[in-house]
Amino acid sequence: MSNVNIIKGNDLCSDEIKFHLNQLSEKTDTLVLAEGDSWFHLINSPRDPATPVNLLDFVDLPWKSTIFNYASFGSTLKDLIACAPKVLGSGETLSKNSMQFDLIMLSVGGNDIAGNVAQAIKTPAHAQYEMSDCLVQDGCNKLLDAVEEDLLSVVRMRDRSRSNSTTPIVVHTYDYLTPRNQPHFMARRRGPWIWRDMKNIGIKDPTVQMEIMNHLVDGWAERLMNIERDYKNFFVIDTRDTLIPADHDETVVDPDWHDEIHPTAKGFEKIANQKLNPRLREMIAARSEEQGRKLTTKAA
Repeated sequence: MSNVNIIKGNDLCSDEIKFHLNQLSEKTDTLVLAEGDSWFHLINSPRDPATPVNLLDFVDLPWKSTIFNYASFGSTLKDLIACAPKVLGSGETLSKNSMQFDLIMLSVGGNDIAGNVAQAIKTPAHAQYEMSDCLVQDGCNKLLDAVEEDLLSVVRMRDRSRSNSTTPIVVHTYDYLTPRNQPHFMARRRGPWIWRDMKNIGIKDPTVQMEIMNHLVDGWAERLMNIERDYKNFFVIDTRDTLIPADHDETVVDPDWHDEIHPTAKGFEKIANQKLNPRLREMIAARSEEQGRKLTTKAA
């Protein structure tokens, strides 16, 4: 049985959020806030209700731990910033009067980039083309600049917090996804996202589509690592090159990818076990040692 309890904060009213936050510190060794997008918020598959399908479901810590999950499907960084007034009034981590968390986990940037790919691409001038013929580098830079600035707004909110100014923020980098005509596996009216924009603008070569997305994923990872270098208590877990890229043919069943931008349960489990869990354990153990707290290891 998992030693991690997940509370879905976005399913609670303000009074319930406040109640849970006031009670949690007395019942758990490690208290984590999770915020962001569908990689933290996908719900169970209707084909197998017992199968978890988001990354947090595979977080495994050797201590009694609680994740207060405020992530939401489709959320962008601007959504995270905009919802702050509601959450801040409920004792959430970035409030000056909030309780202290051991860690803040963010899954951010993916929707901001995927939803604005058109800013970074253009119609190729010839029938035969390469990535350089389709990529608008200035548009790509402006897109990543804007997303980075929104994330920095969140980091600065953390820095101004009375209770959590030194609480570590940890982010992941997603993985290399394949633009393809594969909408969301549970909501067919959602997606595809990237493939549609590329197709509509005239970029139909699967190899070029993949190269463009790899360029954007790498660009975002580089921005995250720059923030890690420049800001204290900001950590990046590089989750790239964990999953097997999906086939461009949407009729092919891929073991690691459910749809264009969401991994399968197996895919999320691979990311958690290979990349996420080892770093989380290290960071939480170091944080507890700094604070002079003893963590209770679960029974084998």
